[in-house]
Amino acid sequence: MRGALKGLTGTMEHIERLETAFFKIGSAFNNHKEASPILEVITRESLHCLRGNRSTIFFMDPKNENVKAEFTHAISPLHQQVGIVEERQIAKKALKEKKPFLLEGPEDFSDFFKYEERENKITSLMSIPLFCKGKGIGVLSMVLINESYRFDEKSLRFLSTFANFSSTALEMAGLFEEAQKWNSCRITYEQYLDKILNQLQGLSEREQQRIDTHIVMIQAEGKVDETEFLASKTNQMVPWVRGAIILKEESGINRRKDERIEIPVNVEFDEEY
Repeated sequence: MRGALKGLTGTMEHIERLETAFFKIGSAFNNHKEASPILEVITRESLHCLRGNRSTIFFMDPKNENVKAEFTHAISPLHQQVGIVEERQIAKKALKEKKPFLLEGPEDFSDFFKYEERENKITSLMSIPLFCKGKGIGVLSMVLINESYRFDEKSLRFLSTFANFSSTALEMAGLFEEAQKWNSCRITYEQYLDKILNQLQGLSEREQQRIDTHIVMIQAEGKVDETEFLASKTNQMVPWVRGAIILKEESGINRRKDERIEIPVNVEFDEEY
């Protein structure tokens, strides 16, 4: 009976730690757009939830493809540097192979490095890669130091949840940065457009006519002499555009007085316009 009560108490404590971690991480997502403060909370809360001794988020260094600690949280200052070289080695392997690693006890370390006898050492380790836009960019790692209990598959599943939170934070931060970049481009474009419109309003009639001429020439996709174009406008003709016809009513007493009759005519054009 006493053992069952103790087990129930341990389960309730674990649920409370889990609820606290999820609440604080959710609050961090609501309060921050950048990834850094969210990742700091995830590093700290995942450690408390899983009762680890040190948790670290490693990021890949693009210069030499090594990993370096970006965020770390330790229960005791004495645990800050214990086995950090070995932990970094496992993190690099997890990132390279894009799969998580669980080293439950000292017997599992022999496949990766020589497990030396020393006063302070890692006794259990978990390492899970982080992804952003489908690309592995970092690792969430957690270790136990000089502890009698171990991480297991259940612990690894819980840490995977925190790793997913980390990847989501990185994805959201990237989307927010892109949105800011496009918003900045839009503002710059509108400023240039307003500047051009203000300059156009101050142009003389002759300068505006020259601009109109160039616009029409570009739209016609033809290289036409400007003098010829201005002359054609004066003569009410546009000889430089094939198929163009100008229709103009006569003014004054010569205006047509008879009733107009619409006659449909089939017309074929050699070109689209």
